[in-house]
Amino acid sequence: MAHHIHKSIPILLLLFFIASITSCTNKEESARKLYNKALSLQQMGDDEEAAKIYMDIVDKYPETETAVEINKMLTMVSMPYTTSKLKEKYKNMAAVGESAPDFELMDDSGKKWKLSDLKGKVVFINVWSTWNPSSKSELQSIEAFSQQMKGEPFQMLRVLFRDDLDNLKKYKKTNSISTPILLDRALKVCDLFGVTGVPETFIIDKKGIIREKIVGPRDWNQPENIELVKNLLQ
Repeated sequence: MAHHIHKSIPILLLLFFIASITSCTNKEESARKLYNKALSLQQMGDDEEAAKIYMDIVDKYPETETAVEINKMLTMVSMPYTTSKLKEKYKNMAAVGESAPDFELMDDSGKKWKLSDLKGKVVFINVWSTWNPSSKSELQSIEAFSQQMKGEPFQMLRVLFRDDLDNLKKYKKTNSISTPILLDRALKVCDLFGVTGVPETFIIDKKGIIREKIVGPRDWNQPENIELVKNLLQ
């Protein structure tokens, strides 16, 4: 009898372990579904409803990776329902109308880029990922836009978000990319700029002031988007 009990203990532990993994997976899936819904609302301009959902995820699924991401994202000082503690912690986060925080990142070729070295140019920072469909939808128009700006005091930089160099190398085999791709492995720059998802674009004027923050994809071949940047080149 004791022998049978002894043999059953590892089985019970295994079943408990499987149940725990399943539970965690289900929670992660539920949190991610809500996150995607909130992100869609935010991209449509409804920050208030998006913020409510983000806070619900943190409350209901605090142990998930999604909640960890959201805790970082909710530090955006412009979003409702963020706590005063978070606002204080991130009071120096990038905001439209203020100086862009300086940073230094290496691109995928090994070249270092420092934002403050680019003063005197309009800087176009596009945060993207190889796995994100919206980022992919922007690629051709961004490349065409970059070519249009040749000869102008303009620099385009694209920052890879929650992605790695191996994925980028594979992506480049089937997609033509001429712009520098910066690697923000620790997400320090993305956190500093309050990036909530991809794609996001920041347009910085010649004096280093953030003039535009654009959440979601755009067709950069459209005249109004081209004009947006060209006005800053004058």
